[in-house]
Amino acid sequence: EIKDSRFIPKLATALKDEDPDVRRNAAQALKKLQSPNSLAHLTPLLDDPNFDVRVQAVLAIARCAPAKVAELLVPRLQTEQNSIVRATLVSSLGEGGVTQATAALLPFLEDEDARVVANTVQALQKLCAANPDPDIVERIQKLLFHEDNRVKSNAIHVLWTWKEYSVLDRLGQLVGHQDAKHRQSGAFVLGEIGNEISRNAAMTEAVNQVVA
Repeated sequence: EIKDSRFIPKLATALKDEDPDVRRNAAQALKKLQSPNSLAHLTPLLDDPNFDVRVQAVLAIARCAPAKVAELLVPRLQTEQNSIVRATLVSSLGEGGVTQATAALLPFLEDEDARVVANTVQALQKLCAANPDPDIVERIQKLLFHEDNRVKSNAIHVLWTWKEYSVLDRLGQLVGHQDAKHRQSGAFVLGEIGNEISRNAAMTEAVNQVVA
């Protein structure tokens, strides 16, 4: 990929095109350039009427100006109506390591959209990698009983990384679930935590009981 800032003026013009696909592709291109000089052109797209364009604007801002992510994206959590854009906002804050966004993310553990909830769990895993607040742990423990398979598997994974090893029981239920999507998620989590388990004899035995 060519990262040449000389392309920015042309792409900035494309961001104002009447066709949303053109605006979306221009935002994607600016994301690849990763230039802070793109920020002023991308920020207005957070209010674009097309949600696909807003998604790409969020991703591009996170890539081009990581130092501005908290300032620009956290306020959008409260106003964004589209669940796909909300999920993208949440993920971008987590990927960007925006620890000051932790409190703002907590309400989205109860979002009506499962994608948003699952992404929030992952974001909190990144933002609270060590010594998570007990309130956050408790909130995520409640998600072990969520109806969505991805939410449950993400909750199991993050709790495991926080050394809440009792989640192995919930993992066993996921692996043996009658619904294939739940079993798929269970298999994914086993793969994610399998390397650590293999280095601990006691955990290996516990997992043997889960997968037996």
